[in-house]
Amino acid sequence: MNQLKEMASRILSLIENSTITANACPSYIKPILDNINILRNSGKYKETLEAYINLIEKENVVYITLLFGIYKTIALTGYLYEAKRVLLIGDEALKNNQSVINPLNLPNNFTDNLNRLEYAISSEETLLNYLRVLSSSSAYITPRSYKIIKKEYEQKLL
Repeated sequence: MNQLKEMASRILSLIENSTITANACPSYIKPILDNINILRNSGKYKETLEAYINLIEKENVVYITLLFGIYKTIALTGYLYEAKRVLLIGDEALKNNQSVINPLNLPNNFTDNLNRLEYAISSEETLLNYLRVLSSSSAYITPRSYKIIKKEYEQKLL
């Protein structure tokens, strides 16, 4: 099994078996998150996932704010089914959180990106454009072929 896929599966397992909180991340985590963002923006997805895994294991809690960064990283590796699961977890955690007030029932960032992902997977060009937005780089190239990404994504949804 591909190492990035193994890491994506590992991080999903950690998330699913951890407490998810909407509390703000402690200030000592900010430099760690800054480093994680630098790694992801440099295309160092393995190192980014390792840093997220280490952070979750150390903290023994998952801050909702981490989930979107984890989603972006996994999506940029081309494992979109696993990335979608992170969005679903984040969406559910946010909707179940009593401290989040949303009287107009507006879509949150997780819901919005679930919809964008579903649309993007429909064509290679649309997916590439969506992933380029996530990566903040017009030079981003998918590390896996569109056909494989789409096939895996659709098979796992069955």
